[in-house]
Amino acid sequence: MTSDETAPCPFCAELIHPAALKCRHCRTFLREPGPPRPSPEELGKLGEALKRLASDTREPDLAGQPRKFGPAAPVMLVLTAASVAPAFIWKHDAPMAVGVFGGLVFGVTFLVLFGIDLVLPSVRGRATPEQGARCFLQSMRYGRWRRAFACLSPLARERVVERRARPELGASANSFCFTEVEQLRMCWGELVRPGGATSRIVRGVSLDVQDPGEGVARANVVLRIETYPMWILLLLLAGVIPLAIAYLIVRREHVLAFPLLLVRHRRQWWVATGDPDSALDGSFVISR
Repeated sequence: MTSDETAPCPFCAELIHPAALKCRHCRTFLREPGPPRPSPEELGKLGEALKRLASDTREPDLAGQPRKFGPAAPVMLVLTAASVAPAFIWKHDAPMAVGVFGGLVFGVTFLVLFGIDLVLPSVRGRATPEQGARCFLQSMRYGRWRRAFACLSPLARERVVERRARPELGASANSFCFTEVEQLRMCWGELVRPGGATSRIVRGVSLDVQDPGEGVARANVVLRIETYPMWILLLLLAGVIPLAIAYLIVRREHVLAFPLLLVRHRRQWWVATGDPDSALDGSFVISR
């Protein structure tokens, strides 16, 4: 390696490659790991392949897409009323206490679910690549799987994807085909939603969208996921303080970085690769 192909490490001053992610001398990361940025040649190849896709892709039926507000929030509202009403009808201390407590629990649950439905991006408002990617990711973040499924293009629903194991998130290797909502839930639920013995919470979503203006765009996604074992919830019986201390000790933070490919069709942006292990390079070819 010549001197023209090296640069000094900002931490130890040893010569390294200018594009190095980690210094081989002091073992210091020079920048945060993430999905590689595509070269103009790679974007060109993807664009040519997706032009054929956009020419004969049929838009999924909008009538089958989920509405803005799901059924969970209205159900919680009905349960709130059903819990509080008997307490005021019987006017006894025990039924009133039980009814007020149940109404409080169901009422708070209703407000949380209603708030989530209120802030989620609209499925019909994906006019930009960022809106298309964010609608897909936020829908999965809050477990709105039908809404996330509605963001997938026909290409994404036909591909068989191989998800590699991620022991740190409690996810094993498996293969999926997103022809049904359940397959999408099984693939992503073990990565971004609570389940089994592990609770997973997406604390942050970062997007870096690259749109060359050819009807195809790439979004580099970074999810910051927090995990903790479900058994610590039992410490709630001992009080809030022991639960908070145990939570701070056992919780772990993880970074899940992956690319999303999006294609524009009929003024909407659709997710063409809906899995966390997409190989978006020059070998990504769409066959007719």
